[in-house]
Amino acid sequence: MKLAEIISAAASAYPDGVLHRCRDAGNVCVAGDSGGGDTLALFIVRELRDTYDPEADDAEQVATAVNALETARADLRGAMDAIGGLAEGRWKGGD
Repeated sequence: MKLAEIISAAASAYPDGVLHRCRDAGNVCVAGDSGGGDTLALFIVRELRDTYDPEADDAEQVATAVNALETARADLRGAMDAIGGLAEGRWKGGD
């Protein structure tokens, strides 16, 4: 499976085709803000690029891509819960 296929699958569920703008014709995630200000789109493409193993079989590539985004979702959920805790007085931390 090619990286472009994995990115295309993700792009099919992401608004406005932004994920496609985060890569060049060679499917290399560009360093600039090609997502038009959408840093989440840029992050997704970079995660997919950085975890992609062209030597892995299709099932492994899909599992790795899903795992990378699941980990990111868990991290985002934790941050959201901590921010939500501010309103409820649960979060007492500092930097």
